[in-house]
Amino acid sequence: MEPCLPLIRRIISEAIYSTVQHVVVVLGYEAQRLKDSISDLVQLTKVSVVLNREYEKGLSSSIKVGLEHVSKEYDHVLILLADMVHIDRTLIDSFLQAYLESGAPLGAVMIEGKRSHPVIFSREFFRELISLKGDVGGRELFRKHHATAFFWHAPPGVKELDIDTPEDYAQLIKPFHKNS
Repeated sequence: MEPCLPLIRRIISEAIYSTVQHVVVVLGYEAQRLKDSISDLVQLTKVSVVLNREYEKGLSSSIKVGLEHVSKEYDHVLILLADMVHIDRTLIDSFLQAYLESGAPLGAVMIEGKRSHPVIFSREFFRELISLKGDVGGRELFRKHHATAFFWHAPPGVKELDIDTPEDYAQLIKPFHKNS
């Protein structure tokens, strides 16, 4: 099985079983193949799939497409990346609850003193998110609005795991194949 398929299924499943109200899956490259691989998950009423036809323009284009899908109905957007495998429903729920209790307009998970994912933005930042260009996420918004941001520290033992290459994926699954 190809690495991207289990990764996307995993993060969608974690989001579905978290307390997040609605899950929007933004697909770009190989969209139909990926959509086919998650067809059982996207039949749930909590899930929508949207297509980013301009995925080659980078992460900002996916943020825009996802945000346009939810901006009228929701006051916050939580951004999850499929290749960040440290994210699970417990982390999502704990972070989300602490963020909402904080009253802050944006928030991020901190792992070992470093800003990580997931991240969340309130409605007041939707316009700034839509104006992003290129292969950037909300990093600039955290720099610009650092004083009002909420930073939730993940429990000890949580390690950031970002799978960007086939080699990263091979390292991730290596412990599971020691005796095979």
